[in-house]
Amino acid sequence: MTPETTATPSADPVGSLAWLRSTGGLLTASERRALTRAILAAQGGNLVGRLKLLLGRRPSAGPPELIDPPDTAMTRAAEELCWEQPAPIAAHSARTWLFGAALAQYDSADLDEELFYVASLLHDVGLPESVPGQDFTLRSVAAAAEVVTTSGGTPTQTDAVSEAIARHTTPGVTSTSDGELATYLQAGALLDLAGVRSWDLSERFLAGVMREYDRRGFESEILAAIAAEATAVPEGRFALLARWGLPLAIKTAPFPR
Repeated sequence: MTPETTATPSADPVGSLAWLRSTGGLLTASERRALTRAILAAQGGNLVGRLKLLLGRRPSAGPPELIDPPDTAMTRAAEELCWEQPAPIAAHSARTWLFGAALAQYDSADLDEELFYVASLLHDVGLPESVPGQDFTLRSVAAAAEVVTTSGGTPTQTDAVSEAIARHTTPGVTSTSDGELATYLQAGALLDLAGVRSWDLSERFLAGVMREYDRRGFESEILAAIAAEATAVPEGRFALLARWGLPLAIKTAPFPR
């Protein structure tokens, strides 16, 4: 059953940082309908991709090796905070970075390596402790913004990381409307959650990522976190994704168990 909406309509684009701050991440009925259409479109693409996997149609080559993370004061501060999270969530954040960067390479997209690394490591830092009526990305944004700012980042860098994290759970993000940081942050996270676009990367690369950052305990940890977030914020984006099958997609993701 769809919850009655208490959300206040916003003039800002759904998922944007301004929208998130003005609404707390609560969706109006019309926003839920629009995002539902984006979810259904994505599910169709995922079914086609799963068929590719069944038919063995994936690249034999891919990124030749795991990339090294950028080493700056900002990224070191992000790493420190990332690994304070529950271990399965921290490892998911690292895999999100590697998968998102690889998909950007596949698409010939140009990512800011430092900012993408920071956004990836911190995108879920607000998730482990749900807060009633407050989308978890608000807390992730606040934590990431503090890391960027206190490690010498510019206001432009702070805004870019914050915007990417704010937008990454919105179904249907694109580079044109939401920017490449948000697009590949979402792409990396969805690949790790549900195997979306795993068919665009080689088995060798995927196996290398899993060896470096294994998935032990991740499925149960993330399913519990999604359920808690959906209960705490029934008008939020995770609740909508949960209603449209995200937990099932995670449980059936094409990864070894």
